[in-house]
Amino acid sequence: MKASFLLLLSLLLTGYATAQDSSTQNTDTQTADSNPTDPQSENEHFVKFRSQVDTVSPYFKVSKGSTSKNPWSHLDFYNQAENFQFAIVTDRTGGERPGIFSVGIEKLNLMKPEFVMSVGDLIEGYTDDVDQLNREWDEFTGFIDQLETPFFYVPGNHDITNEVMEEIWEERFGRTYYHFIYNDVLFLALNSEEAIQGSGGGGIEDEQYEYIKKVLDMHPDVRWTMVFTHQPMWVYEDPRRWWDVEALLADRNHTVFAGHYHNYVKRERNNANYYTLATTGGGSRMRGPLFGEFDHIVWVTMTDNGPVVANLLLDGILDDDIRTEELADMVNMVSSEVAMTIQPIFDHTVTQQKYTAKIQNYSNSPMKADLQVMDGTGAETVQTIPLDLDPNSVVMQDFSVNHTDPIQVKASYEYAFDGYPDLETDQTVTLKPQFFHTLAETDRRVKVDGDLSEWAQLRYSSAFALDMETESPVESDNGFRFDVSMKGRKLVVAVEVTDDEYYVPGGNPLNQDGIGIIIDANPLDKSSQNNLDQEKVFEDWFPLLITPSDDEVNELAYQSMIGKYMSGALKRTPTGYTAEFEMPLKAIMRRMTEGDGTFRLNVLMNDFDRNGESHVTLGWKPSWDQPTSALGSGTFAFDPEDAIEDNTIEE
Repeated sequence: MKASFLLLLSLLLTGYATAQDSSTQNTDTQTADSNPTDPQSENEHFVKFRSQVDTVSPYFKVSKGSTSKNPWSHLDFYNQAENFQFAIVTDRTGGERPGIFSVGIEKLNLMKPEFVMSVGDLIEGYTDDVDQLNREWDEFTGFIDQLETPFFYVPGNHDITNEVMEEIWEERFGRTYYHFIYNDVLFLALNSEEAIQGSGGGGIEDEQYEYIKKVLDMHPDVRWTMVFTHQPMWVYEDPRRWWDVEALLADRNHTVFAGHYHNYVKRERNNANYYTLATTGGGSRMRGPLFGEFDHIVWVTMTDNGPVVANLLLDGILDDDIRTEELADMVNMVSSEVAMTIQPIFDHTVTQQKYTAKIQNYSNSPMKADLQVMDGTGAETVQTIPLDLDPNSVVMQDFSVNHTDPIQVKASYEYAFDGYPDLETDQTVTLKPQFFHTLAETDRRVKVDGDLSEWAQLRYSSAFALDMETESPVESDNGFRFDVSMKGRKLVVAVEVTDDEYYVPGGNPLNQDGIGIIIDANPLDKSSQNNLDQEKVFEDWFPLLITPSDDEVNELAYQSMIGKYMSGALKRTPTGYTAEFEMPLKAIMRRMTEGDGTFRLNVLMNDFDRNGESHVTLGWKPSWDQPTSALGSGTFAFDPEDAIEDNTIEE
């Protein structure tokens, strides 16, 4: 039976055959599909699977007892032909955590679903390097080769982001959207990436809409319709023809599954359940079900009353109401905002430091806050401050220290949600008096080519190293020096890296040697808070990364996503490599409030050794998502008027 199902899967993905039911024979008839793009062709563009059980058979036999009493509850066995089970895997990539997806495959082989659906983001992608893309697809299909049941592909933005990636998809898998029927249930696998606009640009174009309409018109009486797409287009303002698709679905029994956000939410909309799934190995903070952040396989059982959905965590089972839209809204209201903000002091000469903590309850529920002012190591509590906040209220709390050493403020919050478990969150910030860094003077003709001869000196250097396996500080012989300059309307960063071993196997740029910068262009009161809004990347803040993949590299990682106005160049050297980054100053200046000529910067280096077995991150400052990162550290100041006086460099 396994070989038969794999054959049918092959026919489905290549789009040239149809399997039809026969009520009198135990075989399937297959004919060539005369038009693989038109569901109204003579041989319809889908594969219709026969049930393994044609009728309900008397599998159960038992001898009669001496009385009417029996030691069982009932004999309504759940092995009807129309009851079947399939699984769904969700995002593997977008910050892949290696090893998780392969564990999911092992679990699926234990559970034995009849088949497995996907919702995209199967490879890291975001490149037009054909060799790299083929390596990534070979790796993924290697996982699927281990799966003992059929697997159905759906493209995500990491799978199709440019024309090269689309061509490779079509070479390997044929069409990017399709449908099939299984036990009188219609399965629609859609392509939300048609416009090739990447994350947030999902939608349905006219041709795909017409295909969907024809398929639905041809099958008005199926008992259910299952829709699979990567991006949850119902959360976007302009998903093109998606609203028309919803209108087609509104009057029929249907369920929709999507991925993309790595954040589980069940929504009731359009007379149906719409699920945004979490991850099967994709990037996640893994804060648990209340935050919708967990690794899972979705297990769907089809019944006469519709699908029953269960979430199989790799270490547990949860029902589909684990995070409803109502609960998601409450948690998102809390987690999307920073409850405590403290403005750092930019004067490292004053010993008496007075701070004001602003605590804000953004929720419609009561909140308890507990603040602990601690020494810089976080080991000794100096002051404890308990607070009670009404819904949607603010408390200003002053505290002082009489030294310039670092301190930590640890805050824990508890929200009393009505009808749900209390939500507990925490936050830690490090405070230390700061000062503004200045920009370097360089040759006005500096060229971004990886050659640092125009730079008189590099004033800043890496200050710490963190073993990523143990997440503990380590000593490292490698490191970097860097400096920052402004030339006309460009901001330029130069970095000299010392690295005794190159590790650049290809694939995810974050999983190999490389140097990166992060620039936060928000006004000072916001940039100082270590809070990078993921929705505002390349708008409010800019991560730029380059890897020493060759002797000379003249393109940033993810260059196609970043855009042509930001650039980078790298050259290998006998002791490592040198790199330069360039970005338009207007990207920073347009975010400035009046009189605020500041931006915040950090430099981070990935260092892999022993063929990738050892991974150390080196940085100028701790990464801003680490509690040891002092608020406001790495802030540069300049005169905005000076930036626009020199017009010698074009934007």
